[in-house]
Amino acid sequence: MVSRIINPKRPQTYVLIEDQISEHELLLKFMDEIGLVCAKVYLTAQEFLYSNDYLNFDIDLIICDTHLPVMKGIYFSDIFRIMKINIPILLISHGYYPHIDKAIEKIPNTYYAAKDPSLLPLAAQTILQNKLLDIHHPLIKNWKKRNDFYQLSKYDELPPEQILSDFEKTIIRFMGEDLTVKEMAERLKTSKSTITHTKTDLVRRLKLPRSGALILYGIAYGHITMRAF
Repeated sequence: MVSRIINPKRPQTYVLIEDQISEHELLLKFMDEIGLVCAKVYLTAQEFLYSNDYLNFDIDLIICDTHLPVMKGIYFSDIFRIMKINIPILLISHGYYPHIDKAIEKIPNTYYAAKDPSLLPLAAQTILQNKLLDIHHPLIKNWKKRNDFYQLSKYDELPPEQILSDFEKTIIRFMGEDLTVKEMAERLKTSKSTITHTKTDLVRRLKLPRSGALILYGIAYGHITMRAF
């Protein structure tokens, strides 16, 4: 098993896996306020896995969105543990989903918390201090109550025309610009297989007949402008 070797002379570091580019700045700010250093930001779980960065530099914590394209956060966590890598993983979402809490019970060193400025930094600190963070913890109980009252899940589960992440919208826009898979991968600093998997998943989720129909979808919902032609 690959375990963490913590150098007490360096600041604690984390990586962020989050496909919504619009949320990067706020999430990074949450962690900066408690002195955690972001080593790198990834748009997809595949990008992180393919990078092998978890073997190349010190990481104390992985913060991963649950609603990622192609490979969801819970599946990434499961695969990471199968690889016998023991870096703690903190899955995050706006709304509270009981099935995720139940699933992580079977995945070692994996936790679940809210994308909330009052809860997320405390959850990260709790994990890094090797303290228990589970469904009975006050942080999670507070999140569950707020989820029920404010219906936070609506920020994760959007109507069909709005379910695309920034990463997915960018791929559709690039398709409208007639970029190749290789060119898309280079611009987004990810692998060609990630681009291909994302396109395939979009076709399935949006119930389209073929990948070319993504261009028509993009025009219909404003992700592609006619100027691209």
